[in-house]
Formats: sequence, C-alpha cells, structure tokens
Amino acid sequence: MSKMRDGPGKNALKQRAMKVLQQRKMYEGQRDQLQSSSWSMEQAAMTTENLRNVMTTVDAMKSANKEMRKQYGKVDINKIERLQGISPLSFAAFWTDG
Repeated sequence: MSKMRDGPGKNALKQRAMKVLQQRKMYEGQRDQLQSSSWSMEQAAMTTENLRNVMTTVDAMKSANKEMRKQYGKVDINKIERLQGISPLSFAAFWTDG
C-alpha cells in the first residue's frame, strides 16, 4: 500500500483495511466472551456434579448410621459384662449358648 499513489483508491483501501481490522477485533472479543461463558458453564456443571456426589455420600452415610444403630440395638450389654470374667477357652461355648 505504501507504493500506491495518494488518491481516492488508496483512501478507500485504507478504510476497508481499517474496517476489516475493527471487525477482527470485534470477533476476537466475542470469541473471548464465548470462551469465558463456556468455561463458566463447565464450572457450573462440575459444581452440580460434585453436589450430586456429596448428596449421594450423605445418603450412604445416613443409611450406614441407621444400620449401625440397628446393630448396636441388638447388643446385649449384660452378656458383654459377663464376658469380662470368662476365660478364652470357654468363650466359644458362651456365645453359642445364647
């Protein structure tokens, strides 16, 4: 363009080049904004997935806690107290005795 003579043709070409550069800058800005939005959406999806995993874990822990409470309810404290005075040899007989 520097070898062109000054005149309306050169000015029109400069204006066209400036317009193309402005469009390019606008498109790059839009691309960056879309990438940022896409990243934010991916983060939101990961957060949602993590929350679901946490909820599943909490549900499993609640279920396990409930089951443990059931099992501890079946423990006979009197039997345990009597065990403290029993020798290891008679231990098996004690538990099968009921």
